[in-house]
Amino acid sequence: MLLVAPDRPKISFELKMAVLYRSERKKILYSQLHLIEKIQTFLEKAEEAYKTSGKAYQSLIMDLTAQETKEKEDLKGNEKALRTWEELYYWRRL
Repeated sequence: MLLVAPDRPKISFELKMAVLYRSERKKILYSQLHLIEKIQTFLEKAEEAYKTSGKAYQSLIMDLTAQETKEKEDLKGNEKALRTWEELYYWRRL
């Protein structure tokens, strides 16, 4: 049995779908903006690394991403898990 508050107005199916569509579209736009920022940061780092070093690719590929930094910080104190994480990190870079 579904309980609905008696004072809540009934929302039409079309309005529900419009709200859902708008919220999902907003999530997609935010993720695209985030991706653009990441690409811009990467390109800036690539240009800087290329100017300063002959090993530009190596310095770019070995940088930790924000997610990897968070994962590594979460594993502090657990040496075995941290060692495994670091091994997998280097395998991913190969």
